[in-house]
Amino acid sequence: MKNYFNLNISRTVRHTGYFFWTIVSQAVDSGISRVVFYPLLVYLIGKEGFGVFAIAQSVVLIVGAAPGDGLMTGLLRHTAHYPEERHNQFYHTAMRLDHRAMVIVVALGLAVIGILWQTTLVPHQLLKCLIPLVISLYTENQFMLILTELRYNREFRTGALWYGLKSSSSVLAGLAGAVLYGVVGAAWGYSAGLILMYVILRLRRNYWMKTLYNVEMAKVLKAVWLHITLGGIIAFSGPYLNRIFLSASHGFANVAELVAATSVLTIFTMLIANFGSMVLSIISKYGSVMEISSRVKMQYLALTGVAILATPVITIFFGPLLLKFMFPAIFEDSLKLFYIVVWSLPFLILTQLMRPIVLKFASVKMSPIINGLSLAGTILSTVTLVPKYRAVGAAWAIVLGTTVGGLLWCGAALRVLLVKSSRS
Repeated sequence: MKNYFNLNISRTVRHTGYFFWTIVSQAVDSGISRVVFYPLLVYLIGKEGFGVFAIAQSVVLIVGAAPGDGLMTGLLRHTAHYPEERHNQFYHTAMRLDHRAMVIVVALGLAVIGILWQTTLVPHQLLKCLIPLVISLYTENQFMLILTELRYNREFRTGALWYGLKSSSSVLAGLAGAVLYGVVGAAWGYSAGLILMYVILRLRRNYWMKTLYNVEMAKVLKAVWLHITLGGIIAFSGPYLNRIFLSASHGFANVAELVAATSVLTIFTMLIANFGSMVLSIISKYGSVMEISSRVKMQYLALTGVAILATPVITIFFGPLLLKFMFPAIFEDSLKLFYIVVWSLPFLILTQLMRPIVLKFASVKMSPIINGLSLAGTILSTVTLVPKYRAVGAAWAIVLGTTVGGLLWCGAALRVLLVKSSRS
């Protein structure tokens, strides 16, 4: 009994450390942008300028880190199936695949910008912001893939350090660019900061390049890559297409108000998002869901229920205070949107906590199906509500799309956890 007790204490302390450093990673990676960069951008370049930057970033983030995320999921699903001495070769193969894909994505993106430049369909100021942000897509994906090894080996503290350096570099360079050249300078500075930290990381962790690309490993990764990447692009498309449609219908100022509301909401889900990220890293060591005890599964579901009940209460109480502190210039207009998007919280939490289970243990085809249905809910709501209700309609469209996605991720995860558990 004594040894069992000590083992549990040791495991609890270790997992608490993992959770802490994943929180730090998310806080410095996304939190610095939302808590520091976005509010200062509103102050430096105004509501309209911030709306332009948000739309440029939204266009780019439709693709975002989805290609790298698809390969990262493949690594976390299958690395445990290879002997340790072959892990570096597996990581290198993933890096090579991502390199080829992102070169094509960036080239196509720049070509489309070049074509649009010859027309009057898109303001040139927006296209000037898009150029550096499209280029930075390559570095975003490569950066995340390099750090996947740290996630698999549960070296979350080192990962938090690198994410902190990346975020600090991009935010400082972006703010400097905003001071010198406005919204276009912000986009170029932000991207330059990302590129700088990628170059440093690549030089520090270049030992993978000494291994050889493996065709068989590439086949394993490709079997996961397409489905997860497609699912990720579909998932991210909903909120960003929502913003783009809103800007096209009613201007950039409305987008600024919506981004302020959703940014504050995201801050209150960081703990949950990080816990879900940690869970995916932890279960990557397991070959099958059957290796996880029924008690642990029930505890995880109970924890999900607690998060669904507690997080909205905390968010409703403290959210308006944070919104006023971060975005005082647009607080009044953003507050009504905040009180709408907060309804999406329970379903957003379901997505964040159930998705890792599905990604690891369910069929890879589930991700694009679930995200496609969620996207359909968002887009149909957007085109129906935004023309008449402007930003309010966009906020409700986010809620409806998130609801569809959350319920579907939950259903898929329960099928994995409960049905397979009963068979055991």
